[in-house]
Amino acid sequence: MGHDPKLVKDEDRIEQIRRDLPDWIKRLERPPTPTLIPKFGPLEGIRVIDMCVVWAGPFGSAIGLTLALVTSVSWSFAVLLARRHGIAV
Repeated sequence: MGHDPKLVKDEDRIEQIRRDLPDWIKRLERPPTPTLIPKFGPLEGIRVIDMCVVWAGPFGSAIGLTLALVTSVSWSFAVLLARRHGIAV
């Protein structure tokens, strides 16, 4: 996997930085993977996806489409009533 070119310009520089790192930084331990599942059993270490993306995304699209449709129909109805009463629209 390539590195972000905004952080490091080329791959050769990455190897140089890796060699120049102090030992105390190389010995740092990574924190455990954040989970919502307890630290036991076969599901240990599984990352959890934000449910807003999975659950609310499709409903947000449907709600937005419904609001757009209702607004369009309401506006058309208001224009129709205005024209029937002789109001210039």
